[in-house]
Amino acid sequence: MTQRKGPIENHRAVPWAPTEFGLLETFSVMTDPEGTGYVVEGSCPTCGAHLKIDWHFGNPGYKGVTVSPDVVRPKAGPRTINCDCGHDHAGRPGSAYDDGCGASWKVMLP
Repeated sequence: MTQRKGPIENHRAVPWAPTEFGLLETFSVMTDPEGTGYVVEGSCPTCGAHLKIDWHFGNPGYKGVTVSPDVVRPKAGPRTINCDCGHDHAGRPGSAYDDGCGASWKVMLP
C-alpha cells in the first residue's frame, strides 16, 4: 500500500473570476526550518486547490536568489495571497498576473 504524502487535492474547475476574501485563518504560516522565510499553506477558498508557498526573507535579488547575507524578517501583519494553483480556469485572461482562479485573500504574518 502506498502512503500519500501531503493533503488530498480537492481542486474544483470553477471559471476564473477576481474574488477578494478577507483574512483567512485556515492558512498556516510557519517559519521555515532554516529560519530564512515563511511557509504558507492551505486551500484556496474558491477552487479548493492546496497551496504551499515559500516566502524568503531579504532581498529577492536576481531570479529569486537572495543577494544579501542579512536576513530581514518582514513586519508582522496581514499579507495578500493570490491563488496560483496552476490549473486551467475557463475565462482567465492572458493579462492575469497569477496562474490561478482569480481568488485573493490575506494571511497574518507572525
